[in-house]
Amino acid sequence: MKGSHAKMRRAGVLGGMGPEATVVFLEKFYSLTRGRREQARPALLVDIDPGVPDRNEAWRGSGTSPAAALARMGQTLRQAGADFCVMACITAHGFVESFEEMAGIPLIRMPDVVAEALGAGTVASGAVGLLATTTTLEMNLFQKAFAARNSSLIVPEEKDQEALMRAIYSIKKGESARSDVLAVAKSLVARGAQTVLLGCTDLSVLGPLHLWGCTVVDALDLLAARTLAEIEQTPKSAG
Repeated sequence: MKGSHAKMRRAGVLGGMGPEATVVFLEKFYSLTRGRREQARPALLVDIDPGVPDRNEAWRGSGTSPAAALARMGQTLRQAGADFCVMACITAHGFVESFEEMAGIPLIRMPDVVAEALGAGTVASGAVGLLATTTTLEMNLFQKAFAARNSSLIVPEEKDQEALMRAIYSIKKGESARSDVLAVAKSLVARGAQTVLLGCTDLSVLGPLHLWGCTVVDALDLLAARTLAEIEQTPKSAG
């Protein structure tokens, strides 16, 4: 009898942006299948490449676009047997317009996954405050996804956003920035956010954030659940 993996699709993970965020995604993904027999748990194909050009520098014109590097990773994952890809970085989604054509493999876009989950009201409700990179905000990645579902977002004020970006780069270097991130999150709650969305995967490295009177949603949790659902929803044909 063939093993369980022969019946499941395989996801390819574009990672390394940053490496710790990818590791957190893998932990979240496999936590969803705890209790299963080891051989019945899904296989993931993972490409962790911290050398992908900085997405924020690329957006500002001071660095190389990561588009080609992402496409190469997608090609590698497709050739290794992936049926579709996910990416453990949100800002990089602003550079994937030609990804599927260049890599020859579908990409599940995290801003859409998040907007679908929050828009359905099954994860959280009320006004959503967004913690994300400045580039993600300027690209309108979440704004477009939420607007398509008639949902609105509250984003940090300028000084708070600048503080958040400093915190994100501190996290990338392995430094602690929990208090700074919490301060920005609390400012969103004070402005009416009933849900705070961790919309940068580096923020997931901090672990759970707890805010009084507010639900905190981690975009990586939603991506992990969607990835598992995609793997299990459409089995490979035996022929």
